[in-house]
Amino acid sequence: MASGKITGVPVDARPYRRSSDGLWVITLELGRDPVTGRRRRKTFAAKTRAGAKKKLADYLEATRQGYTNPTNETLAEFLERWLRDVAAHAVRPVTLQSYRWQLAPIMNGWLGKIRLTDLQPAAIQQFYSARLEEGRSRRTVQYTHAVLRKALGQAVRWGIIPRNPTDAVDAPKPARKDMRVLAREQIQALMGVLEGDALGPLYLLALYTGCRRGELVALRWQDVDLDNALIRITRTAQLVDYEVRWSEPKTARSRRVIALPDAAVEMLRRHRKRQLEERIAKGGDYEDQGLVFAQSDGRPWNPSHVTQHWAVVLERAGLPHVRLHDLRHTHATLLLEAGVHPKVVSERLGHSTTTLTLDVYSHVMPSMQREAAAAIDDALSRPNCSQTVARDQGRRKQMKSDSG
Repeated sequence: MASGKITGVPVDARPYRRSSDGLWVITLELGRDPVTGRRRRKTFAAKTRAGAKKKLADYLEATRQGYTNPTNETLAEFLERWLRDVAAHAVRPVTLQSYRWQLAPIMNGWLGKIRLTDLQPAAIQQFYSARLEEGRSRRTVQYTHAVLRKALGQAVRWGIIPRNPTDAVDAPKPARKDMRVLAREQIQALMGVLEGDALGPLYLLALYTGCRRGELVALRWQDVDLDNALIRITRTAQLVDYEVRWSEPKTARSRRVIALPDAAVEMLRRHRKRQLEERIAKGGDYEDQGLVFAQSDGRPWNPSHVTQHWAVVLERAGLPHVRLHDLRHTHATLLLEAGVHPKVVSERLGHSTTTLTLDVYSHVMPSMQREAAAAIDDALSRPNCSQTVARDQGRRKQMKSDSG
């Protein structure tokens, strides 16, 4: 059928043949692997001879441009290699773990068995559709798409495939979760049940500062300055393989200093006193890690337990279910409604940009716009001193002219 050389390797294409399922197949011999000595082959199958011929021609063209995968690596094999050689050294352990969870259905299923060079957008789209029909959320499938897109982008940069097949796939767009902000009377009810609760001080500091769950679990006394009413966010807690680990904050802006209100300072002073009493009572059984919020034996709280216990607190307070993360939203909303500049709110939250803050809390903007309109109306309806002086001078000049 065809013979020649591809990047210096002898090539021989066997004549067309019909497979047992009726497909037209052509096999391309790629010589022997210089390392293992095994014969390397690549087959092209289609319902027609013309289809098989086109697949061969496309492969030869891609090879001519520098894209080839003579080892016939499957998608699953490539993803494992990407996780091991790239992702493991580029992201935090908890992120790597989430990547593996998202890619596992691909690597262990039919999609993972497809050769990387044969992977088509339609197959990926079919996989996403099947996941949604299985009951997976649109957000989960979108996250899977993001990770797969990232991995296949590396395959393009390595010259294994000419283009990223996920570029031609429509990933589902999840509906944005509506945040729920606690009303002032609900906050009072909440604070009433947090007194005496083991995790009460953590939840209160979340409300006072807008910190994330992991940031509070990882907070140490060395990062707390009660005399100057400040806390420093320098690390966060993550659950990796059921073990609490410390890592860098989420972003560069997440490493920040937050001013504490007086109520938070007093709360932390009381909490520290109780913690010292617990430490003395435990004696040698207390595992001191310098944590602000720790279990009775000094060990860190499991972040998942912190979230689960939050549901218990809400039930005690007689409040509807709101996410623990909504304490962060409540903090930000209260500040914006009080007229605090969005840039200051953004810095307290550790957002990457003020634009993100304005986007997330756009629900507060209408009231702020009305206040701005009222302020400009008030300012323009009252003449300032210079306008008054100029008017008086004009009147005196006119009177002098009339008398003359």
